[in-house]
Amino acid sequence: MIFSREYVGYLARHTVKHLIDAKLIETGKPKAVEERVYTGLLDELSLEDRINDEVRVILDAYQEDMRRTGASYSEMFKKVKTELARKYKAVLNDTSSQDRSRLPGQRPTLRISTDKLNKLGHVVADTLAETPEADFLDDRNTIRQEARKALEKLLLEEMRIDHAARQKIESQRRIIPEGSQEWDILYRKYYNEEVKKLGI
Repeated sequence: MIFSREYVGYLARHTVKHLIDAKLIETGKPKAVEERVYTGLLDELSLEDRINDEVRVILDAYQEDMRRTGASYSEMFKKVKTELARKYKAVLNDTSSQDRSRLPGQRPTLRISTDKLNKLGHVVADTLAETPEADFLDDRNTIRQEARKALEKLLLEEMRIDHAARQKIESQRRIIPEGSQEWDILYRKYYNEEVKKLGI
């Protein structure tokens, strides 16, 4: 999953707070509402991981056939993943068109796609509609749009955390290639340091 469970909890708490402060929903049990929204967001954000795991199981079963026919594992992975995403009606986080590298001073891009952000807005609105502890004070579409805006703002904050962690790695005396085990360890360490500054 692209975000830690703690960060998903942070997204849920602040999105619910934003909707209450904007007088779009009301509740006497904000913690219960936050928990339901957290579960909905976590389920959506971890769906792609579950699909990836299923793809690996499928491809492992056909490994011998793939080797015999010379099929590319990465190409087959993409094809099977696309089919499973269609089956589960999943919105995948395809940010491949977004170039993560950038020129100095250029704004970095969000780590989730616009489609995925829109889907998260729907998840929040749908979850709230099914939560007995939450009462709508406005229509569902307005709540969905406001939830999307709140999430985008929070994810811009997360983008800065990601950027800060990457900068710390780049400032090392020697080049540490992204994707290496050392890079991953340092990234998690620096990312968590930045997250702690938010009080998560």
